[in-house]
Amino acid sequence: MISIRHTLLIAITFASFGVLGVHHAHAVTEVTREINILDKLVLDQPIIDISEILTKHLDFPGCIGNLWPGNLTINVCKTWFTKLSLDAKDLETWNVTYPDVYISQTQLCDEPWVMCRHKNAPYSMQNTSYYFGHIPVHMRTHIHHVIALPATNHGGKSAINERDNVVLQGNPSFHDMLAAVAKSTAMYGYPGIVGPYSDSKNWLDAYNHDSAICNPVASLNQLENLAQETVMALVDLHTMTGMSGISTEWKKIQNQYTQIQKDIYLDALKPGKGAKCLARDQVNSGAVEI
Repeated sequence: MISIRHTLLIAITFASFGVLGVHHAHAVTEVTREINILDKLVLDQPIIDISEILTKHLDFPGCIGNLWPGNLTINVCKTWFTKLSLDAKDLETWNVTYPDVYISQTQLCDEPWVMCRHKNAPYSMQNTSYYFGHIPVHMRTHIHHVIALPATNHGGKSAINERDNVVLQGNPSFHDMLAAVAKSTAMYGYPGIVGPYSDSKNWLDAYNHDSAICNPVASLNQLENLAQETVMALVDLHTMTGMSGISTEWKKIQNQYTQIQKDIYLDALKPGKGAKCLARDQVNSGAVEI
């Protein structure tokens, strides 16, 4: 278990506050519709879960949360509860506002993120808000909602990106959450790129110049690989020793994570107080009665 440092500016209006441990078993980030196994070997020592390092080095800006009335939620949350045959009476919905945004009604940065959870989900309201806040604001801006649910596959864990909503089932790691967010960054976070960056010439050239991929999830297809390498790009930028301090095999994947750093929007990988939201891609889906 870890505790939130007293220096963090967090004021959440919920009862009982606790933070989940950041080291979890790794989870497949998304059940992809297409499995195109890549033709490179996984590192001899795969980089499975670097959550603890990430949360240590990616600043948390603080947040303010407000619980919704029990009879209201947003449409996407109600849809997921219906899909999984969950009782809507067990649904909790709340707003989260982070201070690393410009107040701009035209750019939607002043809009809070609306999140929801099942009361038995391992991710509490506080933990969901806390970990999502560690993700750089430019990456966060591409996400519409975060939904925390119990495991539905006999205790399994997953962090899914569905239409720019992040769905946490069971207890996936922060590494997994970040990789799920990176899939929306792949669509919107690279200037001059139409479609996912994972299909771009720059990315495929970088992939072809490397001899390996970082972990088994990355082997599923290029989007999964890009999502995992985005995590590597972040830890490379925000730790003193970079990827060389994470893996002795870092040179085998270096072209991929450094190409991300070169092509992504300026400051998109910059977390915390030094970065600001300039525009939100998504607006919150409408409120509905439970």
